[in-house]
Amino acid sequence: LGQKLFYDGRLSRTGMTACATCHDPNYAFAQPTRVSRSDTGQLGLRNAPSLINTGFLPVLMWDGRFRTLEQQATSPFLRGEMGIDIREAERRLNSDAEYLHLFQAALNSRPSASGMALALAAYQRTLISETSRFDRFVTNNRATYFTELELNGLLLFERKAGCSICHQFQPLGNNRVGPRMFTDFGFHNLGIGYAAGRFADTGRYRTSGDESD
Repeated sequence: LGQKLFYDGRLSRTGMTACATCHDPNYAFAQPTRVSRSDTGQLGLRNAPSLINTGFLPVLMWDGRFRTLEQQATSPFLRGEMGIDIREAERRLNSDAEYLHLFQAALNSRPSASGMALALAAYQRTLISETSRFDRFVTNNRATYFTELELNGLLLFERKAGCSICHQFQPLGNNRVGPRMFTDFGFHNLGIGYAAGRFADTGRYRTSGDESD
């Protein structure tokens, strides 16, 4: 059900926009453009982040304003990105016989905003990266998984270049299972977007209101 909702353009005003429009599976469920464009053609301030491994994140979106995928799932309707509101989305789903059947089978209920959120979140939690040679290296500690050039790059990444200070290897909770997230799960000011004495995008601060952000 969540997968069908994710790819269904009928949940937009023009019928041309779906979740997958911005979270393109051909680009790791992200997008290759500088900013996103809504169904109405309006440009946003940011682009859509990847959904790969997003079920493991403690907070979501570039500014961390959502704590769960369920909270995030219906926000494009609330922000006008789909060109219709959530009630119109519910109406369209309730007028479709296939969706009536699918919601009944999956959730034992009629189509609703909360049901949409549950289904979309369930689907997004299946988007998990495959086990890579790096994952096997970390688990088994065998340098033979890499070429000499790759091994040199890893040593630079972890030591002299200091990349791993922020792009940490361990998955969420420091367990030795699950995908490697390459993040410290924090928010960092890299100075991007600062010009003419101000930030074009205040980032995390817009959500937290904390001056340190």
